[in-house]
Amino acid sequence: MPKAKRDFVSKSEVVLQQKANKLYAEAVKQAGTLNQCFVDLGKIASDLRRDSLWKHVTDAKKGLPRFRQWTEVLEAILGRMARKRAYDVLGCFELTQGDNPIPASEVRRMGISRAAQVARLEPTDRTPEIRKAAVTRSVLEVRNQVQQKLNAKLPPTEHKPILSLLAINLPEDYVTEFEELIELLGHTDGARDGDSTQSIRAKPFKLMLIGANEYWAQEIAAVMRQMKAEAATHDSPASQSQEDPDFPDEEEFADVPKPRERQQPLLLSVRSN
Repeated sequence: MPKAKRDFVSKSEVVLQQKANKLYAEAVKQAGTLNQCFVDLGKIASDLRRDSLWKHVTDAKKGLPRFRQWTEVLEAILGRMARKRAYDVLGCFELTQGDNPIPASEVRRMGISRAAQVARLEPTDRTPEIRKAAVTRSVLEVRNQVQQKLNAKLPPTEHKPILSLLAINLPEDYVTEFEELIELLGHTDGARDGDSTQSIRAKPFKLMLIGANEYWAQEIAAVMRQMKAEAATHDSPASQSQEDPDFPDEEEFADVPKPRERQQPLLLSVRSN
């Protein structure tokens, strides 16, 4: 039956199949050395996507269309978890095309992640400053510079936040518990509120901050009052007078031994149940 279908394929379709199959084979080959030739891979993938040429990629045995949608092509080339990576590669290639193109050699120096951030901008917004940062700065720094430009053209309600890396050393079991909680909170109504300005990983973190502030509200308020009182004492005239030039300089008496302080008993405060 498949052979009969293939007998009725038109000559023009055969030509498209041959072209599509050749590009697909090249894409698979280039994907093996992605970090070295991602611009080349992006060009091939772009050619496959143009005019839906990927629809003419055929099965080697039966000669039938191999893919039903474009995402299947990306998964076949780069793996099931690589859809975003594939679109990043396409964005890298598109930087070298159209208005205000960037040389492929410069895009290669940027690397996939930073070049993909630059590709989010309109050609006129790809300034020399942004391009220099994409070669010399971290991915996060480039992302924030790009986001600032994008936010400038959006209403305040659609602004996406500027990000900052938070690094802290914690016991492994704390980290495991934190990651599990982040995952669970990400499925709650509080995190899935339709706000696209925050990532699904950032929202659970905010929920934890809100929960901690509410749970420890009284203790936090007490600590803030104490800190405020201590700051007021430090800024009082009596405290500031210690720095008055009319008072002796402590360095003049640095060699004079201080009187031994009287030892005070250690008092333990025990809270009754």
